[in-house]
Amino acid sequence: MKTFARMTWRTFVVLFLTISTAAVAGGFIFVKGVEAAPVPDNPQSMKTQSAIKIVAADEKTPIATIQPPNGVREVVSSRNISPFIKKSLIAAEDSSFEKNPGFAPQRIASAAYGHLKGNEDAGGGSGITQQLVKNTLVGDEVSMERKWKELLSSTKLTATWDKDDIISSYLNVVYFGRGALGVEKAAQAYFGKHASELNLSESALLAGVIQSPSRHDPAVNEKSAHERFDYVKEQLKKNDLISQQEYDSMEFPHTIDPKPLDPSTGLNNETGHIATQALLELEAQGIKKEDLFNQGATIVTTIDPRVQKTVVDSARNAQNSSGLLSAVVSVDNATGAVKGMYGGDDGLGYDRADNDQLTGSTFKIFTLATALNTGAVSLDTPVSSDPYVIGNHTVNNSEGMSCGTCSVAEATKQSLNTSFYRIVDMIPGGANAVSDTAHKLGVTSPLKEADGSVNHSITLGTYGTSMRDMAFATSTILNGGERKNNHIVDHVSNRNGQVIQRANTKSERVISPKAANDVKSALAPIADYSNNNGIGKPSYSKTGTTEHPSLPGNRDGIMVGGSDTLTTAVWMGMADGSPRSDLWGATHPASLWSSIMRQVG
Repeated sequence: MKTFARMTWRTFVVLFLTISTAAVAGGFIFVKGVEAAPVPDNPQSMKTQSAIKIVAADEKTPIATIQPPNGVREVVSSRNISPFIKKSLIAAEDSSFEKNPGFAPQRIASAAYGHLKGNEDAGGGSGITQQLVKNTLVGDEVSMERKWKELLSSTKLTATWDKDDIISSYLNVVYFGRGALGVEKAAQAYFGKHASELNLSESALLAGVIQSPSRHDPAVNEKSAHERFDYVKEQLKKNDLISQQEYDSMEFPHTIDPKPLDPSTGLNNETGHIATQALLELEAQGIKKEDLFNQGATIVTTIDPRVQKTVVDSARNAQNSSGLLSAVVSVDNATGAVKGMYGGDDGLGYDRADNDQLTGSTFKIFTLATALNTGAVSLDTPVSSDPYVIGNHTVNNSEGMSCGTCSVAEATKQSLNTSFYRIVDMIPGGANAVSDTAHKLGVTSPLKEADGSVNHSITLGTYGTSMRDMAFATSTILNGGERKNNHIVDHVSNRNGQVIQRANTKSERVISPKAANDVKSALAPIADYSNNNGIGKPSYSKTGTTEHPSLPGNRDGIMVGGSDTLTTAVWMGMADGSPRSDLWGATHPASLWSSIMRQVG
C-alpha cells in the first residue's frame, strides 16, 4: 500500500506540474496573442457602413447611390444614445458585460455544452464585446481560428477602451432589422424618433430584436416579439438594472409600420454605367466596394453635368430619329478625364460605350500616328490607291473610290483602304507596330489574333475597341501626343469629408509633338468633308464604317474626333446587328458627333 501511495503521489505531482506548465505556457501564448491583436485606437476607427454616393464633378449633381446589402448606418455619439437601450442590451445579451474581461467563460462553456447536446440554438456564447469584434474586425466565419481571434481582440478591446465606448460602438453597428444598421436608424425605423429619445419599454423591445430581427419584429411575429420583450424586462429586473417602479411601468410599446428600404438609385438608367465604371476603376486601385461602404464614401467623378446632359440628350434624339442604337464617350484632352458618357438607358445591362465595337476606318488614326511618328511617311508621301492583294484576298476601297496615287494626307481624307494597307507595309514592324502604338495611346483591347499575330486589317478596325478607348487614345494625339491617365473618378472622400483617394495624374509622351500635329492636320478637313458636319471651329476627326458580313448594307457607323479641348467617340448600329443602307460613319454618327461637339466641344 505504501508503494502504491508513493506512486500515486508521484503521478499526482507529475500531472500537477504538467498541467501547471501547460497553463503557464497557454497563458503566455494568450497574453502575447492579446498584445498582437489588431484593434482600433478609438470608436471612431470602427468599421461602419453607409451608402456609397456617386456624384458629378461639381460635387452636387447626383449620379448614383448604392446602399449596403443590409441597409445603412447612421453613427451617433454615446451622449445621443438613450441610457435605457444600453441597460436593455446588457440585460438581453450580456449580463456580466460591466465586469467581464471581454468575454464570459461561463457563457462560452454553456454554449459549447449546448452544441455538444445537439442544441442548434445554443449560440456561440459571445457577449457584447465579442459581437462588436465579430461585426467589425474578424467576421463571422465558423472556425476555431476566427473564434480565437475574437477572444484575443475582445480582451484587448476591453483593456484599452471604456465600457461605454464599447457598448455605444456595438449599438452603432448591430443590425436591428427593417434595414436599420445601428440604433439611430433602428429608433427611426421602429418608433419614428431618435436614439436619444428612446424610453425604457422601446429600448427593451429593440434590445430583444437583435437576437433575431426576422423573428422578433412585432410586424413579423407579434407573439415572439412579446415573449422576447418580456424576457428582456425580466432580465432588467433580475440584474438590478432598473427599479421596481420602472419595472412596473413597462408596457409593450407601439411600433410604426415598416417602411420600404431606401433603394439604390441611378443604377437602372444611363448613369448606372458611370457608377459601374467608377467602382471598377477603384477596385483596380485596390479599393473594393466593401471598403467604400465602410468609409461612407462619396465618389466624385469627372463627369461634367453640362457635357453629360448634352451627350445623353443628343444620343437619345439621334436614336429616336434614326432607329439606331448609339454609344458616346467624351474625354478631356488635357487630363484624360471622362466628361460625358452614354452606353444605353439600362444601367444594369450591356454598356455599349465600354464594350468593344468594330471601329472601321476610325482606326486609321492610329496607323497614321504610327507611320508619322516612326518617320516612315510624311503627309506628302505619295501612296497608291490601287487594289491591294494580300495572299488570296484583294482589298478594295469603299464605293470604288480611288485617287490613283496621292499624298498620305489625301488618302486619309478620302479614307482609302488600299492606301492604308500600303502605309502599314511602310512602317517598321508593320501591323504589330500599329497595335503597339494604339496600346500606348490608350487602347486596352488585345488587338491581335488568337495566335498572337496582328493582321493588316487592324487599320480597318477589325479587332474591336470600346468608344471610351477610342475617345481617350484619340485625345492623346489631340493633346500633342502626351497621354494622361484615362479616368472617371476624380477623388473619393469618407463620411467625414476627408479625401482618401485621388486620381492618378501621371502623363507619358507617346508620340512626338510633330507627329501629333501632323495627324491633326490630316484629320482637320474630314468633319466638313463628311456631309458638312463641321463644328464651327477647328476639329480633327475620322469616320468609320463596317459592312455587314453577309447581307447588303452596313452594320456599324463610327465618328471619332475632337477639338483642341474635348474628344468625342460615337458608335451607332442596330440592336440585332442587322444592316442598314443609310448607315455610314459620315451619316448618322457624324451628325450626332457634330451636334455634341457644337454644344460642348
